Amino acid sequence: MHENIKRFEIFAVKISAWLVWVSVAAFVIMALITTADVLGAKLFGKPILISFDIVAYAGLLAVVPAVAWIQANHGHIEVELLTKRLPLRAQSILAAIITILGIGLFSVMTWQMTDFALILLRTNRVSTVAEFPMFPFACFAALCFVVVILVLIAQLLSILTEGVKN
Repeated sequence: MHENIKRFEIFAVKISAWLVWVSVAAFVIMALITTADVLGAKLFGKPILISFDIVAYAGLLAVVPAVAWIQANHGHIEVELLTKRLPLRAQSILAAIITILGIGLFSVMTWQMTDFALILLRTNRVSTVAEFPMFPFACFAALCFVVVILVLIAQLLSILTEGVKN
């Protein structure tokens, strides 16, 4: 059983690592578009009119996919000042509770983002200037939240198996 949990954890971490490359690419796009827009406006009097839309969507693509990777690498803030003083069993129970709450939170976020994506699809909402459809970006955000849930489930299973050992 422990081997299956380890495989699931590796799977979740690999997906989050792939998604983080979307974040990296989006940051590069944001930097290039912003630079080109500023240079075009200042040097040639020709700003990139759709730069606002591109940077806004790239911002979403830069932040949301990275959340799973950050969670997989325990990069979120953890308050250890009090928890490290607790017995190992209590630490495991607290970690499990917090992880379950995280799963609940991201489940609600996935549900709400999926609902929002469907509204965007039905109403044919598009961005302000470039008229990019908004629907695919909301779907991508929901997919990223699902990956966060997978990472949290893998971490919960790991916590539970380690808790049983202790």
